[in-house]
Amino acid sequence: MSLIHQGPIYAATMNIVGEQRRALAIAVILFGASFIGNVVGPSAVGILNDALAPAYGEAAVRYSMLIVAVTPVLAGLCFWRASLLYRARLPAMS
Repeated sequence: MSLIHQGPIYAATMNIVGEQRRALAIAVILFGASFIGNVVGPSAVGILNDALAPAYGEAAVRYSMLIVAVTPVLAGLCFWRASLLYRARLPAMS
């Protein structure tokens, strides 16, 4: 279930970009997702853990991971907003 969003993202990207730039567009999406998931995510947990450690001690790791786990909700809101813009502009792209 964690990858269920990828199909619609790739389909929307194919509708938006021109034929000559489709591979580049998918590469940028994959790079961005990998960078955020593999670099920013663990770093954010570490930074939050260091910031929360004085107040929560060993439980800081739990709270740091809980805070970072909320980010999919924010991503869902971004996808929802993007879907409204995409739907509004789709007739103009055809």
